[in-house]
Amino acid sequence: MSCHEVSNLNELTTSTQIVADGVSPKCKRPELSILIYNKPFNALLDSGASVSAISEEIFASIKRNIPEGQQLSILPVTGVTVSTAVKGRSRKITTQVLIPFSIFGHTTDCICLVVPHLATSIILGDDWLTQNKVCLDYSERIVRLTSWNINIPFSKTPDDAINHMSALFTLSISPQDCARSITEHCIASVEMISQQLQSSTDNNMITSLQVTPENDLEPFDHITEHLSTVQNLSSNQLEQVVGLFHEYHHIFRTRPGLNLLFTCRFNVSADIPFKIRPYPVPFARRPAVEKELARMLEWRVIERCTSPYSNPIICVGKADGSVRICLDARRVNKIILPMRDSSPPLDELLARFGGKAIFSSIDFTAGYWQVALHRDVRKYTAFVYDGRTYQFRVVPFGLNISNTAFQQALESVLSNPVDHYNEDGLGDLHIYVDDVLVSSTTFEDHIRRLRLQGCP
Repeated sequence: MSCHEVSNLNELTTSTQIVADGVSPKCKRPELSILIYNKPFNALLDSGASVSAISEEIFASIKRNIPEGQQLSILPVTGVTVSTAVKGRSRKITTQVLIPFSIFGHTTDCICLVVPHLATSIILGDDWLTQNKVCLDYSERIVRLTSWNINIPFSKTPDDAINHMSALFTLSISPQDCARSITEHCIASVEMISQQLQSSTDNNMITSLQVTPENDLEPFDHITEHLSTVQNLSSNQLEQVVGLFHEYHHIFRTRPGLNLLFTCRFNVSADIPFKIRPYPVPFARRPAVEKELARMLEWRVIERCTSPYSNPIICVGKADGSVRICLDARRVNKIILPMRDSSPPLDELLARFGGKAIFSSIDFTAGYWQVALHRDVRKYTAFVYDGRTYQFRVVPFGLNISNTAFQQALESVLSNPVDHYNEDGLGDLHIYVDDVLVSSTTFEDHIRRLRLQGCP
């Protein structure tokens, strides 16, 4: 049994049971009948697919029949390739869409990659299954929708061999240098794009992303405690906010992710190696320093290297006894050519807030560490500790281009300036230095905008 939410199945005996139609269990697969704008479609449930997908043909059909007054959130995606489940060679994926639909009267939605010639209409992958607490019971061949207390038997597998293999596709995400662009907004969460997909021995199968370990998540009681301090919210509004944060709790991590839509690469005035003598570290602080270095290696923030450069590090003690390792980049900053991008003037940013009443600021866990450094420039960030040389794989604090690189990385995902996306509610998202601010005129609009930013 493949379960996306650990639960006691004995408690599900009172749930709604959709009666099977006498199809042999050997010929069944997990499918759901869904309604998109009141039109029925069959969606295949695939726990082996880390992302959801919709065929280009079905997507075009849905676009042509959108009811008046409604619209789809359609946004670009870069660096994604799909193969083997399409009728032809590997294909690049350039579009993703937020599809609203209903299941037996229950409303939900899903972000789908638009795949040309996908051999089935819609695939609801592990991302949607996990979010909606869907359990695929292969022993009884039943789909258990635990959120809605509904059980649905597997449906008959089509005889068409292509449809039988419809969910078996390989998706690859290629890290690459991405030029800053206002068209590269991604509605998909950074988590989905930023995690590396491991290679599989079966070329027909997609490797599932691992679920975030519980100890990597910010405790939800910490979040609710903070939300309870927000003033001027009614009890109903506070309940909606807490519900929203609970829905997207998985993105509140204590461990930084990695943005694969952007790679930082800078230029230097002269590639002449230098070595600055390391600063002494007190013996009493060495255990904490070595523990932090081990954590940075585990998180792939740094790596061992043979760089001819060597910058000193500064170990700053924290109140809890741990340390923060900072690169003293004064010497390397002298050869790094500056980037001229900068945040908008503060008075100009403030002028955009006219008439806005509700604001949310978004902070990032070790934001700079979520921006990859190009292999060609990592050597300039090298440092030596205890006779061993390390270099940063991500942007370290202290470089004269760190702030600009972080903003460009955000723009590759959030596409700022975002004036082109006012119709999707993104025109009031602002990036300033290393913060993101969402502004709205009404509470309902604010919840919608936050949901759009946090969509997994």
